[in-house]
Amino acid sequence: MMQSILGKHAFQAAAGWNISEALPLAELQYMHYPGWGSLLLSGRVNALNSSTEQRYHRATAVFSAPIWHRRQLDSSEQVTAGASLSMSLEDSQFSWSTAGEAKYSWSRHAPRAAYYGDASWSIGGGTQLTFSPDSDTFPEVLTFAQTGFQVPLPGAHHILRTDFSGRAFMNYEREGDTFLLPRGNPSWGKPEEVTGKLRATILYRLPFGLFDLPIPFGGITAAGGTVFAQSAWYTGAEHFWEQDVYAGAEVSLDISLRGLATLRPTAGVNFRLFEKDFSFYFDIGLSSLFVGGEDQGTDDKELFYIKSFD
Repeated sequence: MMQSILGKHAFQAAAGWNISEALPLAELQYMHYPGWGSLLLSGRVNALNSSTEQRYHRATAVFSAPIWHRRQLDSSEQVTAGASLSMSLEDSQFSWSTAGEAKYSWSRHAPRAAYYGDASWSIGGGTQLTFSPDSDTFPEVLTFAQTGFQVPLPGAHHILRTDFSGRAFMNYEREGDTFLLPRGNPSWGKPEEVTGKLRATILYRLPFGLFDLPIPFGGITAAGGTVFAQSAWYTGAEHFWEQDVYAGAEVSLDISLRGLATLRPTAGVNFRLFEKDFSFYFDIGLSSLFVGGEDQGTDDKELFYIKSFD
C-alpha cells in the first residue's frame, strides 16, 4: 500500500495463494483525487463469486464527483453523483456492467474525539445494468438504495445509528443468502430465489478514546466499539421476513502508518439468534482508503458506492 504525501494518489495491492485449488489470488486498486472528484481503478484475479462458487477475474472503473455542496459553521451537506463500468470473466463467459448512482448527505462537524462522528443523515440510490451473453435476460436490471442516520447520545460521543439497504431485481431473481448478508458476510439468509431484499441494521457505537501507542511502522491513535442487531425482509419469497435476527459486537482501531495513511481494522462476532449459530470476522480496513462507506463486514463492494467529499 502506498499513498502520496498530499493524498491525491493511493495504490493498494494484495496477493495470496489458494492451497486447495492451487490458484494465485490478487487484487489491485488505484485511487486518484484531483480535487473535483475521485477516480477508482481496480482489478481482481481469481476472486470467488459466493452465489455461483466460481472463480472470476474483474476490472472496474468508478468515477464520482460532487454536483452541489454547502458548508456551514456547524454542518455540511452535499449531493454527489457517480458512474461505474465493470468487465468480468467467469467460467469462460465474458460479461460487463454499468451503473449510476446519486447520493445526498448531511453531517454535523465533529471533534476528533468523536470516533464515529456526530449527527448525520444520507440517502442514495441507483441502477445497475449487466450484459451477459448466456443470461436469459439482456440486460439484467438491478436497482439499489441505501439510507442511514445517526444521532449522538448522552455520554462521551456515544452514537445510535440505523442503516437500511435494499436491492430489487427487475427482470431476474437471485438466491437470498448471496447478497446483503449480515455483518461479517456469513451465508445466512433464505436459500431460495427472490426478487428483492431489504436489510435493516441498528448500531450502538462508543469510542474508547484517543491514544498515542507506538507500533512498528506507525502507531494506534484511536479505538471504538459497536454493538449491533440486524434482520432482513424479502419480495418474491415464501415468507416476507427473514425469520431470524442477528446480533453481535465489534472493535475497531485507527492505525496511522507514519502519517501517510490511516487504517481502521475491525474484528467482530455475529450471532444467529434463532438458528443458534455464530461467525467471527475481521476486516483489515484497507478498503476504507478507496470507498466512502464505513459498513465493514458487508458485501456491498459488489456495487460501487460514491465517496463523500467534506
